[in-house]
Amino acid sequence: MARSRSSSALGLYNAPSNKGLSYLKAAHSTPTLRRVTRSQSRKLEAPELQNERGRAGQFSDGAASSRWGQNKGSMNGKDLIQESSTKTPRRSSGRPVNPIGRDSLEDAEATNISGTTILPSEPDTDFDPEMMLEALPDLERAAKNVLDLLVPASTDPVSIVNMAKKLADPKNTQSRRLSRAKSKFESESSYFGSHSYIDAEKANVLILSALENKHNGLGHDWSPDSALQRANCARFALEVLLAKAGTDAPMQAIRNVEDVFPNFFMNEVAHDNQQLAMGGSALEKDTFNLALEIRTQFLIGHMEEQQYHAAFDPEAMLRDAFFIDAADDDIFESSQAPLRGFNLDQFGGTDKYLPVRFRDAAYERFNEMLLTVSEDGFVDIEELKSAFRWQRFTLRAAQWIRKRNDEIEKQLKSQLDAEAMRDAYFATPRGSHRQPKCQTLCHSNGKSKSHRHPEIVE
Repeated sequence: MARSRSSSALGLYNAPSNKGLSYLKAAHSTPTLRRVTRSQSRKLEAPELQNERGRAGQFSDGAASSRWGQNKGSMNGKDLIQESSTKTPRRSSGRPVNPIGRDSLEDAEATNISGTTILPSEPDTDFDPEMMLEALPDLERAAKNVLDLLVPASTDPVSIVNMAKKLADPKNTQSRRLSRAKSKFESESSYFGSHSYIDAEKANVLILSALENKHNGLGHDWSPDSALQRANCARFALEVLLAKAGTDAPMQAIRNVEDVFPNFFMNEVAHDNQQLAMGGSALEKDTFNLALEIRTQFLIGHMEEQQYHAAFDPEAMLRDAFFIDAADDDIFESSQAPLRGFNLDQFGGTDKYLPVRFRDAAYERFNEMLLTVSEDGFVDIEELKSAFRWQRFTLRAAQWIRKRNDEIEKQLKSQLDAEAMRDAYFATPRGSHRQPKCQTLCHSNGKSKSHRHPEIVE
């Protein structure tokens, strides 16, 4: 007899609300007439930032149980609104859009490098695209410094995971370097919101619209996506690699990333010989595998939290997590039911069908997890944790971060750097039209090409 889905089953990918529109309006309604330094901005913003960077405790059971199964309503207070901009040349990837941002640590917590952050309950509503552009070069450098320390290119993945354990120990002398790098990263990230990860797509709209409004053609053939995606890779490394097993940190790290991966880390996945666009990735298999691992870890953590509730139904949770419109009666056949995709078009998209080429791997994972559920509805959480160890997940995360960071590094070298674009923006009078050629050559896909610097007027 088939098990009916309980009210405690998770609710995945809820319907969008309307709260996220205000910050786009606010960002464009108040033009900045002069350049404000970040030190000045911090003084002006200090009280608000202190209030908005709260890191209150764990999600409530109600919030946690709204991840899968209930496809309507709000999504933990976060809006899923996708805006289009006629002023922005960036093509849409069909991705769901959460509010820009991250959880910012307070300065007093800079020495605590355990990693995870807590998502605020309200969406960010006010952003200054000029300050984003001002902070972008330093954010890019700060993210690179974090990744150089946590995921060095010359170190094998096993050593990376083991080294991260030492770096998470405040008594370790090397942890001071990481603490300093993290503090700088937190500071620069604060200009892109108060949520855990930066929404590169929304930030792209704001920044490129500001460039276009300043001067027609400024920012043409340039994108902030790769720099912002590198920042998200750094955040992912900080939260996952430094999360200590046996604490709340791993589950919080998974909560923060589960609904934004992979679409906050890449614009699209290229196939075979398809040329990579800015923000694109060729890591199709690696990215799918990691998305599957993130879903697995989220399910394990949620089952552990819900296991003593009267309505706890682990089989229903598994069905809702892996399948779309899983039936509640004996007609349900998991081998035929449509599997749930991930939030990137090449992986089916949010709350849509997983492409056939990924079906076998996802279906196998469902069956592996289902084996731990007995006929009477009992699930052995420790068996699940043993089968899908956190340490194994961190190893795969480290491998993926390094590969993705390598792709991003090549993309950043193929376009005008963020610092030059920032300087051109603040030096160019509104309405200027001349653009002198860039004297440097950038390399993209093995070919040299010259770029044009936006005009810098004395």
